[in-house]
Amino acid sequence: MPAEIVVADGRVRPLIFPERLETPQAAMARRIANNLPFPALVEKSRIVHNRDENYTGIRVETQAGPIVFMMPVTSGFEFNVVHESETGPRLLCVMRGTSLNARQVAARFCFWLRSRGLA
Repeated sequence: MPAEIVVADGRVRPLIFPERLETPQAAMARRIANNLPFPALVEKSRIVHNRDENYTGIRVETQAGPIVFMMPVTSGFEFNVVHESETGPRLLCVMRGTSLNARQVAARFCFWLRSRGLA
């Protein structure tokens, strides 16, 4: 299971068991991260709860820098794939799939990363 971190007030700290955020986005991020198809990808990923920017996502370290797979804010919205670079965040892709199960979403995200040579 990937590690979880919390960003709040400009500070980053690990989220240590048994302390857990129980939001729908956090639960969805855990299910998707646990179903990523490649073990190497699971090792590179972290679940991020960013309270400053108000999002929960899966952050994956890639050759091009960190990529964040953001969970939808509410049901019916899309997943966002954002590249966090030195010049600021850049939206790379918007994925539909809120009606898919966690395994299908994880496979779609992994395919997206591999098709661009990032995983």
